[in-house]
Amino acid sequence: MLNDLRNRPLPLALLAFIVGTLFGWWILGWVLFPVVYKDADPHGLSQSYQEQYIASVADSYAVNQDATLARQRLQSFSSDELSSLISKMKADAQRDRKDQQAVSLQRLADGLNVKLLASGTLAPAGTVAPGATAAPPTAASNNSPLGLILGLLGLVLIIAGAAGILYFLLSRRQGAETTVAIPTRARESVSQAQPVVREQPGILPPTVPVAEAEPGERGEAPLGHFVTTYKVGDDGYDTSFSIETPSGEFLGECGVGISDVVGEGPQKVTAFEVWLFDKNEIKTVTKVLMSDYAYNNDQIRRKLAARGDAVLAQKGGAIELETEALRVLATIADMAYGSGGSQQSFFSKLTVELAPTVKVRVPA
Repeated sequence: MLNDLRNRPLPLALLAFIVGTLFGWWILGWVLFPVVYKDADPHGLSQSYQEQYIASVADSYAVNQDATLARQRLQSFSSDELSSLISKMKADAQRDRKDQQAVSLQRLADGLNVKLLASGTLAPAGTVAPGATAAPPTAASNNSPLGLILGLLGLVLIIAGAAGILYFLLSRRQGAETTVAIPTRARESVSQAQPVVREQPGILPPTVPVAEAEPGERGEAPLGHFVTTYKVGDDGYDTSFSIETPSGEFLGECGVGISDVVGEGPQKVTAFEVWLFDKNEIKTVTKVLMSDYAYNNDQIRRKLAARGDAVLAQKGGAIELETEALRVLATIADMAYGSGGSQQSFFSKLTVELAPTVKVRVPA
């Protein structure tokens, strides 16, 4: 399953997005770095803290008799809210025989011109006075053990569900790599292709075209035909082509680019890189197409040896790049050397045809 995910970037990106979002939301936002309220307005506190704040203002007013300061400290409360809160606090103080506190509250109400409610009309504890808004939950309530347990349980269930959906989608697509729909014209064109003679040892022999393969054997199906041309002065020359199945599934890329230059002044290209990228193997196979001068120059050969096998460029010549699933036949359709400098040292023109094929197993 991990290999399937690695070869299919869209499901992997979707899974990473889901896991990252849930981790950031639940683990970071609720457990490791929960919201902490600081410098909150008194009106945003819970009722018990509102009452403590009003009691402090009442004690201060009893000392300094500064109604303007008291009104400023309680400006976030409306007159109805102050009436309800102070009336309830006074009734509680009288019930608990806290006469001094009851007197301070009454004096504060008088100083603010707040009309207190009769004891029979007081709202029950925990309710909000008319016109008032409920205080938001505090950080402590968000971090209760039950809330954390439920949050973690929900996280596990969501991740498990996402994994199950991905597994179902991947299982439905299993076997797609070994079955490729080949159009009739493609089969006919492949049947006319000539086998390529390999010059490099140690590589498996080429498979036969799909039209000639027996049931159960491996064959090749064409995936396009690309032509690219370099002309002297195109210093940024670097072309690439996507390799896709007839149904649009991306398999890799192939292309040609500048590998080395000689001389001074304008670029004089003496070698090109022909490459093949296979997305299933996540690697690039490269061969270096060299001018006659570069091919016979030991210093240049050593410098470019790490980039790939050296191949002498010849008009009509062909080189082959191969991975486990793909093969590209690169044919030099046309070429010309530039004048000036060493003889046959740089290209003035190079046209390369790229013919990619995919290896498939013919159903028995």
